[in-house]
Amino acid sequence: MKDFRSSKWFLVTKPKPDAKYRLFCFPYAGGSATAYLAWEELLPDNVELVAIQLPGRANRLNEGLLTSVHEMAQAVVDVIPPWLDRPYFIYGHSLGSVVSFELLHALKSRGLPPPLRYFCAARRAPHAPPRIAPIHDYPLDRFKQELKSLNGTPDLVLENADLMGIFVPILRTDFKAAYVYHRDPGEKLDCEVSAFCGSNDDKVIMSDMVGWQDHFHPPVDFRVFDGGHFFMDERKALVVGAICESLPA
Repeated sequence: MKDFRSSKWFLVTKPKPDAKYRLFCFPYAGGSATAYLAWEELLPDNVELVAIQLPGRANRLNEGLLTSVHEMAQAVVDVIPPWLDRPYFIYGHSLGSVVSFELLHALKSRGLPPPLRYFCAARRAPHAPPRIAPIHDYPLDRFKQELKSLNGTPDLVLENADLMGIFVPILRTDFKAAYVYHRDPGEKLDCEVSAFCGSNDDKVIMSDMVGWQDHFHPPVDFRVFDGGHFFMDERKALVVGAICESLPA
């Protein structure tokens, strides 16, 4: 039987087979599992970091992109069960927040164990209207300007036509999936939840996030970190520290 750890869906750069907990991390639009590499050294020995690698990027570049949040979540729920053999946490950033949120619903529908705590970050509530325009449809020059303003795409990529040829289709697909995603409040989830945002993020502000409470029974722990939309990089030690506060004593 094939070892589930060899799956391309999961990146584990520092395996901890005896770790008591796992932390599953879902990347932002256009990102890959490597977005969380810098977190590894900040986690305690009893937490194994498992980053989700969606098709069409990094080592899966030759695979077709998934085009909707629901499609992404359903694909993950098909492969994640062998990894749920111990208590776990989930962190999702921006697009990753709603992909992992839909995963929570998929896990529940299959009778699989929920996380000890779910962390959603830099994303408006599932039923809140978007604050930004549908930039995925913009002409290339204007699209590049928007990417630059988001500060999530390195200048090295923006200024290289070959790299942009690779990343633009990924970014357009992910941004569209994020933009059109919507779930009205209905069936509430029971896991503990924290919602993080950046103090200088003009794309997602706290008033956009308060609606997360409408989707969960437990009270949401709302926190604001200094930084912009990518505060997970700018304040990674504080973000990882806040996650680790939820580890059982």
